[in-house]
Amino acid sequence: MIKIIGILIMAFVYSNTMAGKMYKWVDEQGQTHFSQTAPLNLDQKGKVESVNLKLGKKGDLHCCLGIKSLINNMLIDTRKGRSLADLRTIYSKYGVNLTELENFVSHKAILGLNHLDIIQMGYDTCMNAKFEFCRTNEKKATNKHAESSSGSGFFVSEEGYILTNNHVAGSCKKIEIQPQGVKATLMDIDSNFDLALLKVDYVSQHNSTFRESKPILGEQVIAAGFPYKGLLSSGIKITDGIVSSLAGMNNDPRVIQITAPIQPGNSGGPLIDNYGNVVGIIVSKLSSTFMLKTFKDIPQNVNFAINSEHVKKFLQKNKIDFKQSYSNNELELTEISQLAKNFTVEINCNNN
Repeated sequence: MIKIIGILIMAFVYSNTMAGKMYKWVDEQGQTHFSQTAPLNLDQKGKVESVNLKLGKKGDLHCCLGIKSLINNMLIDTRKGRSLADLRTIYSKYGVNLTELENFVSHKAILGLNHLDIIQMGYDTCMNAKFEFCRTNEKKATNKHAESSSGSGFFVSEEGYILTNNHVAGSCKKIEIQPQGVKATLMDIDSNFDLALLKVDYVSQHNSTFRESKPILGEQVIAAGFPYKGLLSSGIKITDGIVSSLAGMNNDPRVIQITAPIQPGNSGGPLIDNYGNVVGIIVSKLSSTFMLKTFKDIPQNVNFAINSEHVKKFLQKNKIDFKQSYSNNELELTEISQLAKNFTVEINCNNN
């Protein structure tokens, strides 16, 4: 497989070495033509001239070849049912905006393009500098953007312990928590359940409380977090829905399925019941690319959260003194939102 990929990459390199050149030639009728390849008719010899194009912003060839291979792998992985969260974990080392790539792939799939067409269009888009992370004139600024990401998390104890996803904070060189504006230290991860435990030198006055009982099918839940940093407002976002299944894809017992809408940046945030208690951690959404390709349909409100039963075991393993409570007094959505605002934080990851 590696050998085949290598051969393909060499072919791609060769096929694009003349991307910045055009040929101007005149046919037997005296008409002028422009083409990317020289005419095969030897009678035109002497009438053909090479024209170097004055290109503006363009994509970096080496980077775009990597993107071509990456899109191919993403298409294969989404067919297997892997979510964007899974892809972030797998491809985080490449330093690209996977959300931008996933949106691109999803859009092209909606248009009905096949696997190879999407890959080639992705390469062409990259070479035309449409992807910000592969622009030759902006490598320095682009790398800074690519090496930064954000997600959500929440306080679980007065000692400054914070829970989030492994794919949010597990590979960061520097972690900062907002709105407190303090640095965090990665204490432990569980890659199997996509969990990460952070600690800040900050005494939290507001901490989450876990529900003692398990999530219930059909119960109402609220998702809290900081999606689309830099696009939406900087404050916390609240959405609501229900627990629509007690297992994930292929009956995965680690997660529960919810209808509360989530977006990139929600990962690691708390899933809260009607009593203000945490019943899960937001982790991913069903890949629209995979569903469109496999079932010819776009999923609606099919999202997932890590079951709190597994989360509590992770905390117990780390000897974290977290609070638990029965769900007795039902709260208004406004009251739950205020609770979530107090203990939910934005997590900024930097690998520079």
